[in-house]
Amino acid sequence: MRVIRSKTKQAEKHQEHADFVCSEILKYAELIGFDPEWRFKVKFKRLGGPLAETTTEFHYKLSDLTFDLVAILKQGKDLIGPTVRHELFHAPCWRIHEVITSLNPEMEALISKYEEELVTFLEHMPVWKDK
Repeated sequence: MRVIRSKTKQAEKHQEHADFVCSEILKYAELIGFDPEWRFKVKFKRLGGPLAETTTEFHYKLSDLTFDLVAILKQGKDLIGPTVRHELFHAPCWRIHEVITSLNPEMEALISKYEEELVTFLEHMPVWKDK
C-alpha cells in the first residue's frame, strides 16, 4: 500500500498531524485487509462541513482521501483514527454504490444514506477499541 500526499498549506501548518494521518491510513488499511497494491492519494484542506471525504476508483485500487485537519483537531486528536477508518471503509462500499446506482440512478440518495450508516457502523466496531 502506498500513501501519496499532496503538499498543501494545511499539511505544512499541521505537519505532525498530517504525518500521523498518513501513518494511520497505512495502519488501518492493513488491518482492514486492503490489497498491497492499493494507493491512497491524501490531501489536507478546508472542507467547510465534513471532516473528510473520499472518492474511489475501485478497479484501479485508488482512493482519493481529503481531510480537514483544522476541523478534526478542533474536535480532538483522538478523532483522527476513527475518521481515517471511516474514510477507508468507503472504498470497498463505493463499488457496491456504483453498481446499484448504475442500474437505478434514482436510488442514489437511498444508497448513499445506507452506505453512510454501514461505514459508520464499521468505523465504531469494538474490534478497533485498542488499535
